[in-house]
Amino acid sequence: MTWRSILLPLLGATLMALTPWSANADALSEPPQAWVGRVQPVPEPDILGADSVAQKTLAATRAQVAARLNDPAAQAEQLGRAFGDLGALYHVYGINRGAKDCYANAMALEPGNFRWPYYAGYLALRSGRLDAALQHFARAEKLDPSYAPLKLRRAEAYVELDRTAEAKPLLESAAKEPGLRAAALFHLGQIELLERDPKSAVARFEEALKLDPQASQIHYPLGQALRALGETDKAREELDRHGTKEPRVADPLIDELNALENGSRPHFIAGMQAMHNGDYAAATEAFERGLALEPGNRDARVSYARVLFLKGDTDAARRELLKVLDAEPKHPLANFLVALIYEADGQTDLAMKRYEKILAAKPDEAGAQYFLANLLFRAGDFSEAAAHYHAAFVATPDAEPAGLLYLVAKKRSGTPDRVLRKELEAMLKEDPNRQLVRYALIRLLVASDDPTVRDAKEAKEQAGTLAAGAPPTLSNREASALARAAAGETAQAVQDLGQVIDMARWGGQWDQIERLEAARKTIREGKMPEPAWPQKDPLLNPQPFDPKTSFTYYPASRAY
Repeated sequence: MTWRSILLPLLGATLMALTPWSANADALSEPPQAWVGRVQPVPEPDILGADSVAQKTLAATRAQVAARLNDPAAQAEQLGRAFGDLGALYHVYGINRGAKDCYANAMALEPGNFRWPYYAGYLALRSGRLDAALQHFARAEKLDPSYAPLKLRRAEAYVELDRTAEAKPLLESAAKEPGLRAAALFHLGQIELLERDPKSAVARFEEALKLDPQASQIHYPLGQALRALGETDKAREELDRHGTKEPRVADPLIDELNALENGSRPHFIAGMQAMHNGDYAAATEAFERGLALEPGNRDARVSYARVLFLKGDTDAARRELLKVLDAEPKHPLANFLVALIYEADGQTDLAMKRYEKILAAKPDEAGAQYFLANLLFRAGDFSEAAAHYHAAFVATPDAEPAGLLYLVAKKRSGTPDRVLRKELEAMLKEDPNRQLVRYALIRLLVASDDPTVRDAKEAKEQAGTLAAGAPPTLSNREASALARAAAGETAQAVQDLGQVIDMARWGGQWDQIERLEAARKTIREGKMPEPAWPQKDPLLNPQPFDPKTSFTYYPASRAY
């Protein structure tokens, strides 16, 4: 049981979960058993007709989603966002079936994100699936009725369905928005032309053209309206100027969608790939190219800062993170990474304040709870550390180290062993696979200073369970030896501890040899080592602070 294997479950996403080239894209076509019934298959489309940049972008993004599907620690909302991002790429490259399937999964897994039903509705609208468009837009409206372009999009679907009575009030409302007025007037003019009111239609069309002179699509219905009014010459001029350019619509979400095709996304994908390959110079260049095209992408700037830190340029990383925080003071990951830099610099007070700032905005942020608890633990404030470890464990029950360190901190703040035993047993009852918890329970059962807690028979049974369910690591072999010693099998326990000491030597764990040799000497003398939870036991302490590991592995809800 290594510290790295303990750390990764806490962080919730491994490098493999972020590495697009590590997973089989067939996971989308045939979802893993854990996701069957929760996501629908997304058949792999034919992208050979796309240009090389598009092919690379689509393949890499699809593989990222496949990696998340194959990751046992994947969270539904993160996976939903990954499906939505892939759907957006399929959408912009005209792969409508793939976009439709991905958006369906995104809506199912991240139901609170307005973006996905809005994009699904826009795709359906442009594909002629008008009833589906209205259904998606109705779902989007429940999430955010204040998004002004939504009124225009709903009206466009009603117009296409000849449901003009429902379209009109939406268009009138949209026309009050400066960025939507030209498009709304264009549609209102078309309705009035159909309703045989060419004079009103002309007024609508002419104002729309003043607002957006490049919208050449307006000239044709304007010509028709003028002809209906008998203004033949003017009508002919307008008809001759007819084109296909639609009125401009100020729709930030659709602008983001359209920017994907020739925008920053390929550079950010290349940057992530280079980062995970350890080529930080190439990753830096790729992120810089992407940010030159999209300087306001805060998530990408955070990823860029991670690359800079991993490259060894801590000052530049800090500057980029502070740029993000100037624009978005509560950005959780930027705050977290700045805290790590402070902690690495020995500025623990500043690091604590930054973790506390994250938690003030988002109390269930498990990473900030855990790292703040580690700082408090090392500072000897065990009572406060216990509270934060507990919060991290509640937020992420799979984070076994947080659950155990919560109890270690409680013990060091004076909690009786009988209380700790009950809590350890409750944790194992809840999840028998918590082998780190089992290890701690064995040590408590064999060497507690409370005779009512010591139980040699139970310790040996627990050691057998541990040996059957976990690899024969140094710590597990030590726990087994201690259980044998408590059961009176002194000679075998001494022999086993000798093998454990040899393992420590082979593994270069020199800091543990003195402790293990002292334990063997004590057992040889017919006594049990004390205390039950030694302060130098690495499994019963926070892992050594390693900012590089956290900068590499800590999960981002959005990498760009």
